[in-house]
Amino acid sequence: MGGVPERFEKGPHGKPRLAGADGWLRFNLSHSGDVTLLAVARDSEVGVDVERIRPVIEMRAIARRWLRRDDIADEREFLRAWTRHEAMLKALGVGLSGTVESFDGVVAEIDAGPGYAAAVSVLAPQVKCVSLVWPLFQKGAIPG
Repeated sequence: MGGVPERFEKGPHGKPRLAGADGWLRFNLSHSGDVTLLAVARDSEVGVDVERIRPVIEMRAIARRWLRRDDIADEREFLRAWTRHEAMLKALGVGLSGTVESFDGVVAEIDAGPGYAAAVSVLAPQVKCVSLVWPLFQKGAIPG
């Protein structure tokens, strides 16, 4: 017990995936604040990230080190860049300490609502990204 359920397995860097079969269905999940995103793709690795816009300690140092950018003006701009970066890393399955130099795919920003930055990426040079957004639950709608 513990760890990944039987129907799932971990990739080389710990990214969950469906076990067995031929692996045609790929997925990734992210959540922040009141927003949860699920990305699903067929025959291509996928990554998704969402962040609530908030103050980020050492934002400029993080931007220089991980995003290789010195021109970040504020938290919104930083988190928009960060979600694109993290979505690419998640699609590559390399973890947060990885690099995106080998990324050969598509990355697109997603409208996750006011106060959020979000992006999805797919490891396929030519792919159509479709974003469907719907509220699963409204805050306070579930008793308990």
